[in-house]
Amino acid sequence: MGRLFAAGDSNPFARRKGSGTREIVGIMSAPTQRKILIAAVLAVGLPLLFMGPTLLLGRPLIRDDASLYVYPQFHAYAECLKSGHLYLWDPMQYGGLPALATGQSMGLYPPHLLLFRLLPWQTAIAAGYWLHLALAFAGFVLVARRLGLSVPAAAPGGLLYTYSGYQAGHLVHYSFVASLAYFPLLLWLVDRALVHSRWRDWGLLALAAAAALLGACPSNGSRLR
Repeated sequence: MGRLFAAGDSNPFARRKGSGTREIVGIMSAPTQRKILIAAVLAVGLPLLFMGPTLLLGRPLIRDDASLYVYPQFHAYAECLKSGHLYLWDPMQYGGLPALATGQSMGLYPPHLLLFRLLPWQTAIAAGYWLHLALAFAGFVLVARRLGLSVPAAAPGGLLYTYSGYQAGHLVHYSFVASLAYFPLLLWLVDRALVHSRWRDWGLLALAAAAALLGACPSNGSRLR
């Protein structure tokens, strides 16, 4: 493991000399810039194809846990935030639920504290799905680029990771989608921190890890094994 993440050629994520070096120092050719722009457009646009009726038309997911647990929970969460309180306890769920302790409400997750405070609760849910699907795709592309793949080669992998059958089957479990969104990003940041050993890389890793912990149900980590 030590050699895998050692600096230099022993690290399979290390950038190769050539076009990759130009990208590191920020001198990218016009074709590279266009490819990165296309990847960014895909990251933002593909969620619309995956769950357009929910994101664009406001149609809720109504099957299984979405209608019985997730949507009622986030409605109560938004009401608490707008009244100036944290969502600690829900007397309407299961005869009384320690909402914050379960982790499912993602009650201290910074993006949620903003989205559910400022937006209508259903709009906030849609924005959350959009954010995490885009993050999962972008994170996978970043990891693939660290492995030396081109943007056109990395994009199909991001597509398969973000919009897999697992994701489709678990859209009703919002915290699952959030959990998977951070995994590639954390892998990319771990590699950057170990290779470059810069304080800013370790700081970004710490921030992303904290967001991942606050933004996912703790039990979901076992599903990434």
